[in-house]
Amino acid sequence: MSSDIQSWGSSETSPSGGVYELYESSADDYIWSQRLTRDQQYTDDQLFEFTDLNGGCHVDGESRSEANSVYDYNVNFCNLWNVYNGAGGFSNLEHTFCTYYVDDSEAPVTCARY
Repeated sequence: MSSDIQSWGSSETSPSGGVYELYESSADDYIWSQRLTRDQQYTDDQLFEFTDLNGGCHVDGESRSEANSVYDYNVNFCNLWNVYNGAGGFSNLEHTFCTYYVDDSEAPVTCARY
């Protein structure tokens, strides 16, 4: 997952036109990334925490805007979705505490904009 994030360091390689950067990581514990939005006006932080679960890996992800954001037009949801989708191999994706999210059928189109 961290190698995918590192490969999205330009708008040409990013799955959404924004720029991802690996900010910090700790082996099998967590990845903290940042993403500059496509319009280069906002920076969002993503935190992915890893735990063992029944012989597999469980990933909890959280994204938040560094600036005050009242309505983010699904950007924080898409920040995470783009990483999960781009890295591949994820199943049973669920969202909680997410006010603005996109239905699975709409995510490929909506999240490509953000």
